[in-house]
Amino acid sequence: MPHKRTMNDRQDVLASDLWELPKVSQGLWTWACIAIETLPNEVGNLIHLRYLDLSETKLVELPETVSNLRILQTLRLNSCDKLHRLPEGLRKLLSLRHLEINYTISLNRLPQGLEGLKCLQTLSKFVVSEEGCKLRELSNLHGSLAITEIGGGSKEAGDAKLKSNKHLGILGLEFTKAEKGKIIYDASDLELFEPHPNLEELEIHYYSGSKFPSWMEFPMKQSLFMLRRLIIRECRNFEILPPLAKLESLQYLSVEALDLISPIGLFNFFEALMVVAYPNLQQLHIRGMKHWEEEAMEISRDINVMPLFQILGVY
Repeated sequence: MPHKRTMNDRQDVLASDLWELPKVSQGLWTWACIAIETLPNEVGNLIHLRYLDLSETKLVELPETVSNLRILQTLRLNSCDKLHRLPEGLRKLLSLRHLEINYTISLNRLPQGLEGLKCLQTLSKFVVSEEGCKLRELSNLHGSLAITEIGGGSKEAGDAKLKSNKHLGILGLEFTKAEKGKIIYDASDLELFEPHPNLEELEIHYYSGSKFPSWMEFPMKQSLFMLRRLIIRECRNFEILPPLAKLESLQYLSVEALDLISPIGLFNFFEALMVVAYPNLQQLHIRGMKHWEEEAMEISRDINVMPLFQILGVY
């Protein structure tokens, strides 16, 4: 009967067998869902590695020898909830395209020098901190970017330069949570994160200000014409929603825990010449909205509302 390896056996593999694999097999390595806490320095010997998945492990940190993996293209560390630092030599991975660090709750900074990673397309999470990598260093980022731990009046935000990044398709903004009912942000905090009009997906979480920034008024000359997906979550002090009805490309809208917003808020700022509201919206998801059972939505004039609507979710 084949011997079933124990957790200790698996740790031994990490310490020995793994690093003797033939070079032909070194292009892809996945070691997920294993309770490993350390990665041996010998990982740096896998110089032909292009894909490394260490998601859902119990790693606290990665050895600096990871910076030897010069042709590594994808590094996945999702749900490594004990991971608190990345190697300072990460800037040497010039072939890196995708750095996935979702749900790394202990990670409180990114190493400096990431602006040198010209191939980097996806950074699933950027942690705002006084030390470490700065937002201005990532002005050439392609693909997606999630910015977390945003504090009120952050000087860091002023260096973001997101508006000039035409290659950024997905943006997530997660502010630090405020006490219920307390306002620690104002519109100027969101103003600093104005994206390029090419943006296709936007998420805003935990913003405690009462008003949205001017770029979310979607003026015709600089509107987010490409925006297809919008999620606004737990912005409990928002008094009024932006004029979402005139977003021509919007297909998916989710609003959650906006305590002061009523149903009619979806139809604010109708313009005199508007004949169609939400012309391409297909999905609307409503979660934890306090006032949505208290009044019915009524449109005061003849207007075509959501002509392509397919899915409604109320939770």
